[in-house]
Amino acid sequence: MLALPRTSKPVMTTLTITLPEELREMLRAIVREEIRAALADVRPTGAEQDAYLSVSKAAAFVDVHPDTIRVWIKAGRRSGYRAGRELRVLRSELRHFLAVGDPVIHRETPEEEAERIFARRRSR
Repeated sequence: MLALPRTSKPVMTTLTITLPEELREMLRAIVREEIRAALADVRPTGAEQDAYLSVSKAAAFVDVHPDTIRVWIKAGRRSGYRAGRELRVLRSELRHFLAVGDPVIHRETPEEEAERIFARRRSR
């Protein structure tokens, strides 16, 4: 068995490395660049804020089912834009919707909707 010598006080050594100023500046520049890159990934740019999202991406962004996005567009609660056969939604409109809520001030009650439907049928 190996016996280690005992000392009365713990021995602590301090290692101090002095970096030349040129190396410090290089490290600072690298760190700044990495931080900017990380922030650019997190913050949306102006173009990304106004980007059009597919229904599935918009649903993931708002955390609802894609059919809910389609229903909102059909009901006029959200604006939908067509790109060929694809239905798109503006990211900035979704952000505003999440921040403010539904801008619809007056929705028909079921009675008002029924009255409107019956009036339309009577006029035929």
